[in-house]
Amino acid sequence: MLKDDCIVTVAQTITDRLRQDIIDGRYKAGERITVSQISQDYHVSAMPVREAFQGLKGEHLIELLQYKGAIIKDLDAKSVSDIYDVRGAIEVLIMENICKNGLPPEKAEELAAINDSIDFAQPSLELNQYFTDTNERFHQALFEICDNQQAKNMYVFYSNLLRALKKRYPLSVERIRASQAEHRGMLEALSKGDLEETRRISVLHAQGAKSDLLKQMEENGANKKGE
Repeated sequence: MLKDDCIVTVAQTITDRLRQDIIDGRYKAGERITVSQISQDYHVSAMPVREAFQGLKGEHLIELLQYKGAIIKDLDAKSVSDIYDVRGAIEVLIMENICKNGLPPEKAEELAAINDSIDFAQPSLELNQYFTDTNERFHQALFEICDNQQAKNMYVFYSNLLRALKKRYPLSVERIRASQAEHRGMLEALSKGDLEETRRISVLHAQGAKSDLLKQMEENGANKKGE
C-alpha cells in the first residue's frame, strides 16, 4: 500500500507541475509532448507522467495521441469563460442547498473568521497566494453544509486548473476586496435564510471572479500568437 500511495503522490505532483507549466507557457498550445520527454524534464519514471497525461486530458488541457504522446490544447479566454459559467451555475445550486439546510451560527462565526483573516498589507503576490488559499478554505468549510455530493464533486473538478490560472494571472487587489465583501454578503443572506439574496450574491461572486481573471489574461497577453 505504501508503494501505491507514493505513486499516487508523485503522479499528483507531476500533474500539478505539468498543468502549471502549460498555463505558464513552458509547453505551448499546439506543441507535442511525450511521456519520455516529460519524464526526462522532471526526472521521474514514466508511470506518474502517464497518470498526469490522463488527468490533464480530463481537464481538456491536452489531447492524447495513440503511441505519440499528447498535443497541448489552446486554453483561450472563451474556454475559461465557459468553465466559470458552468462552475458558477453549480455554485448557485450549492448555495441554494446550504440556504435551505440552514447555516448554523457557530459555522457562520467560523467562516467570518476565515474571511476576515486576509491581511491587505502583504505584497501583492503574497496577498494573492494567501487569498487563494483562504478562499479555498472558506468555500470548503461552507460547502460542508451542502448535502448534494454530486454538485460538490462537479464544482471542484476544475479547481486545480483555476488555481494554476490564478497563479499565472494574479487577481487584482480590487477583486480580492470585492470577493471578501461578497463572502460577507453570502454569510448574511444565509444566516437570514434569504434564498433570493443568496442566489443574487452567488451569481455576482462567480461573475466577478470570471471577469477579473479574463481581464488579467487579456492585460498579460494570454494566447497572443507568436509568443
